[in-house]
Amino acid sequence: MERVIPRQYKALDLSNPIDMAFSLAISLMGYEHNFGVSGNIINRLTEKYSYGPGVPPSANGFTEAPFDFLADQLRGFKEISMDVRRMPDKVAEACDALYPISKKACLQSQWSIPQSFYLYICLPLCVKKTLPGYGGQVSSE
Repeated sequence: MERVIPRQYKALDLSNPIDMAFSLAISLMGYEHNFGVSGNIINRLTEKYSYGPGVPPSANGFTEAPFDFLADQLRGFKEISMDVRRMPDKVAEACDALYPISKKACLQSQWSIPQSFYLYICLPLCVKKTLPGYGGQVSSE
């Protein structure tokens, strides 16, 4: 975490905790503002058109596929692309290690079993080979 977070988010540098705290506070205020604006829009659409909030707002559980979490949050597109080519077994092993975390994140809702579920997944089209031993067997070949 001490290497990944500052690399992904330059403003969250542990060597400057005061600026990091301000950056987090500003980000949280922006997030809350955007969430409030989105909520108002959804409420107006619901009232006017009987439009339900849909997924993911109505989902009780939310998670990200282990490969997507690895690529998006821990490695980056360039690095994960090289990893898949150079050491696919380690990528598959990392995905297997991340699976329990993804599952736990999905099930942490007010119900032990989500009544609805949203799984965010993004499979890059540039990956030509499947990950050995990893579920989906998706290939663009």
